[in-house]
Amino acid sequence: MDNDQRLYKYRTSLPVAQFSRGDFSLWSVLKNCVGKELSKITMPVVFNEPLSFLQRMLEYLEYAHLLRMASEQTDPVARMEYIA
Repeated sequence: MDNDQRLYKYRTSLPVAQFSRGDFSLWSVLKNCVGKELSKITMPVVFNEPLSFLQRMLEYLEYAHLLRMASEQTDPVARMEYIA
């Protein structure tokens, strides 16, 4: 199959709905921490989630170019070389 004839359909949205952040408020957490020692304050894991969420999503995209090149190969051994 020619590369010109091949059509790629890319996703425009994520399949899972985004986590609702309305349950946690930074203000309510900080209000409860006033007057406490900094080493005794516990922060909810939800506040760290955006960074870890981005890291997880980028792990999927890190090798996307190699997977695309592998899909264009006709030889199965060449495909395995790109994937492995």
